[in-house]
Amino acid sequence: MIEYNYTELPLDTEARLGDVLAEMLNNKIEPQHENYCSLADTFERLLPPELIKHCRIGSVVNGQLRLLADSSSYMYQLQLCSSDLIAGLKKHYPRLRIKRIKIDAS
Repeated sequence: MIEYNYTELPLDTEARLGDVLAEMLNNKIEPQHENYCSLADTFERLLPPELIKHCRIGSVVNGQLRLLADSSSYMYQLQLCSSDLIAGLKKHYPRLRIKRIKIDAS
């Protein structure tokens, strides 16, 4: 989760909204975006090739990676390789603390 510290600007300082938003994008959101793009690339490298076109990351929240698959047969195949996925993602992204995978239909 992204945390913002709004107390960085003194209350009596005037700031343009555009400047504040640009700073937030550059300093807070953009680094997170790069992390998740990199996570998606790593996920695809860890995934068996036959699953790449049928599965994608839905979200990562509180140590749970939510995956979406386009059919029940691919959901089952994801379930079979989920422990390997967790191990690989833990190795590359220990800060995410991924402990479990939830698989849903897309």
